[in-house]
Amino acid sequence: FGRAYEVHGPTKEEAKRNLPAFSPAAYPPDGVRGDRDLEGLQIFMLDFDNMAERPTGETKENGEPVFRKVPIPGAPTLGEIHEHLTGLGVTHFGYHSYSSTPKCERFRIMVLLDRPSSAGNWKVISEWLLSQLKLDQWRTLGCLDLGAMHRAACLYFPAGYWSQEPEAKDRIQFVSHVGTPLALPTDGDLVGMTVSPTPIHPLRP
Repeated sequence: FGRAYEVHGPTKEEAKRNLPAFSPAAYPPDGVRGDRDLEGLQIFMLDFDNMAERPTGETKENGEPVFRKVPIPGAPTLGEIHEHLTGLGVTHFGYHSYSSTPKCERFRIMVLLDRPSSAGNWKVISEWLLSQLKLDQWRTLGCLDLGAMHRAACLYFPAGYWSQEPEAKDRIQFVSHVGTPLALPTDGDLVGMTVSPTPIHPLRP
């Protein structure tokens, strides 16, 4: 994971499809990716997208509003999250993602768990783990991709850059800290815990 992949393609978005994907989950040799065959996972992934959908004021032919993603004011940098988690003494590894820019850093954090977790009730477990990392302010801002966090079988891309933007390689950073793995919750920790629906913009159909 500690390298940036150079990918090729006629456009930046098409080139992104050539990045290898990985999953934090483990499957049996003949298993199919998905919650049904998932044996366990021992890495808690955090995807800091740091972008929010906002209406442009334009509408589609069917009358639906047009949205675009814009940077979230107050969103954290990779360095800030690294410093925060290091202060907590949590073992982690992080890197800038393919779409990261100097004006809007986008990155992923891999947090080591103290033992493998099953996929059962992962949505609630992931929210409990997040609460232990004291990242509430950035969750409230909408900086985290909660949809990805809630899916045990989600796929992710490693660090990479488009071959026609070689300068982007120099902007990709990697951070790590060896401390203590994050402890999974006990059954008692999860009693009565629920997960609120992910907020959706009121203009969304």
